[in-house]
Order: sequence, then C-alpha cells, then structure tokens
Amino acid sequence: TITCRTNSGLRVWNSNHVKFYDNVIDSTYDRSAGGPGIQIQKSSAVMDDIEVYNNVIHNTFGPGLWLIGYDSSYSKEEARNVHIHHNIFYSTGTNPSIDWVGGIVISGFYDTLIENNVFDGVYHAAVVHMYPDGKSADLSPKGKGYTTIVRNNIIANTLERKKSSLGTGYGVINYLPESHSFVIQNNCLYNNKGGDFINATSTGSVYENPLFASRRNHDYHLKSTGGRWNGKTWVKDRVISPCIDAGYSSSDYSQEPEDNGGRINIGRYGNTEEASKSGIMPGYQAWWYKVSQVSPLGLKILRTLIRIFFFI
Repeated sequence: TITCRTNSGLRVWNSNHVKFYDNVIDSTYDRSAGGPGIQIQKSSAVMDDIEVYNNVIHNTFGPGLWLIGYDSSYSKEEARNVHIHHNIFYSTGTNPSIDWVGGIVISGFYDTLIENNVFDGVYHAAVVHMYPDGKSADLSPKGKGYTTIVRNNIIANTLERKKSSLGTGYGVINYLPESHSFVIQNNCLYNNKGGDFINATSTGSVYENPLFASRRNHDYHLKSTGGRWNGKTWVKDRVISPCIDAGYSSSDYSQEPEDNGGRINIGRYGNTEEASKSGIMPGYQAWWYKVSQVSPLGLKILRTLIRIFFFI
C-alpha cells in the first residue's frame, strides 16, 4: 500500500513509456497532507505511452488520478493516448479545501481512453475536465480539441465535493467545453447525487443498479445467475447484473470465460478471467427470488410450493 503524505502517491513528469499497475493507494487523514493518488504531468517532453491499470485508489485527499498538460502550446502527438483501465476508485477526493477533486481530473491531453474501471462514492465527479486555478504557475491548457473517451465503466454513488458543493456529484463533468470534449459509450451510471452528465452526452449506457457482489466490502464483481468469481470459486446468484454483456460492441472480450455472451462486460472485470458469466438475460431475477421478495406471504407460498413439488 502506498499512502500519500505530502504529495502524490505515484508521479510521472515529462517522462514517457511508463506503466503504473498493481498498486493500492490511499491518503492519511490529516487535512494538511496528501494529494492525488497518481499524478501524470506534462509541460515539455513527449508523453504518448502511459498506461495505468489494476490499481485500487481510495480515500485520497486530491483526485484519485490527476492528468494535466500545460505550459506552452504543443502538438497533439506530444500528449496523447494515456490508457487508464481496470482500476477501482472509491471515496477519492475528500479534501475540503480544494475544488479539483474527483475520480480522474483531466486537462491538456488528447485521446485519453478510460475504460473498464469502477468509480464508487467518489467526490465531485468520476471523470472531470478541469484544472486548478489560482496557482503560482499557469496550469491552463493552451490548445483545443482535447478528447477523452469514457467507455465500459461503472460510475455509481458519486457525492458532492466538500468545497463549493453546489452543482457537483455527477458522473461526468466538462468545465472546459470550448477546448475539451467527451466521447461516452456503454457505461453504467447509478445513484449519482447530482445526476449523470454536465456538458457531455452518452450512447449505449445503462442506468440501473450494477448489482455488485458486495459494495460494503468493495467487491465489485457482478452478480450473475451464470456464475460469479468470489475469490476462490465460481458461485451463482439469484439475480444478474445489467452490466453483463452490455459493454461497447467493438471491445475485446476474448479473456472472459465461457459463457461470455460474445460481448464485454461493463466494469472492472470486463475482458478478464474474473468476468461474471452470462446468465439468462441482463436484469433477470430468478422467479423464486422475486416471489420471496414480494412479502412474507410470498415467502410462505414459495415454501408451500417446495413442499408440494419435492414432497417435504
């Protein structure tokens, strides 16, 4: 575990060919300490080969991940193609003294791809285009046409930020629409305090409970009647997540176990060996589960039917 104390947990500045993976990053609970979980910063050098994956980032004071390009203008080829995938962000952005918090805060990078992550209970927004102002250095991006692709992610339970909370608590926010834009495809958005989007639109997204195995324990595998990995073996649930087989149609799903439905799952485990298996249909609930949930009378009827059919 990496604990942020005075700055970011991991940081790359004006460097290239970098991978950050398999880390657990958090912050101390001192109001004067801790920054972003991961900081990717460009002011001069080419940065077009950066990958962030398989990390758990939680309870950071600053954003979970801060991606920023600034200083003099530069070509698209100099700051692009950062790939952020298969990470878990929860409760990031707790600092009450700054407004640039969230899951991922971005400005000044082209064609950033954010896919198959889980954002749960982060502050402000899961993904936001903005940069800090009022700093000694001018951190504003100097170009235009910056695009961020947000695909196959689960964004749930977003909270208002602690500083200047009005108008926050969304899934995705774009404060820089004149120079930055989002491409948002096949995400699951659920129970976000403020809403889902500001200055952004989506295609193919799901707006239902993702049905995590255990949110309390931060187990973000998806419940499934077809099979869910519980860390030791495959188990079957009485419900199936609407995120199964609901990802972007052109995304690779070859790493998912059979039966994989021929389509990637939304969320952290999409296109991995731990992807939940396809069940009867997305959103399906086994009939005995639905009957038992109606009322105590429904449960009594279910027990009677079991006795009749199985002679017990």
